[in-house]
Amino acid sequence: MLDSVFRMIRRPGPAGPRARLDLAAAAILSEAARLKTALLNEEERQTIAALVRTRFMLSPPAAGALADLASDKAVEAYRVGMFTDLVAEVFTREDRQRLQELVERLFSSEPALARSAATMRDHLSTVLALEHESNDSEAKAG
Repeated sequence: MLDSVFRMIRRPGPAGPRARLDLAAAAILSEAARLKTALLNEEERQTIAALVRTRFMLSPPAAGALADLASDKAVEAYRVGMFTDLVAEVFTREDRQRLQELVERLFSSEPALARSAATMRDHLSTVLALEHESNDSEAKAG
């Protein structure tokens, strides 16, 4: 199932840009929950898994696969960083900024995640190559 999520992010279908952004946000959140066990506690990881199942416009199989990823369960066909690498590759800077803003709003609106909002913002800035591009733009302007 993760392979099909990967393909849907790579090649957007008829559902449109909002559905693609939701899918990417759910995938990035799930991946972050899995990779950042030192930064996110168990309650936060479970909250992310629950949000992936309920707050995004995802099919039940896609939501289930991403929730399993967030919960640190064994997941077939997963490679570390596959979703963040893909989003950094195929999304425009503007879309990556929208993605980061979507995740930030989600973290700020959930009491169980508010404590880690700044940590997640910093993580996303790095993995989505937003921080690097910002520094490059400032260097060219100066």
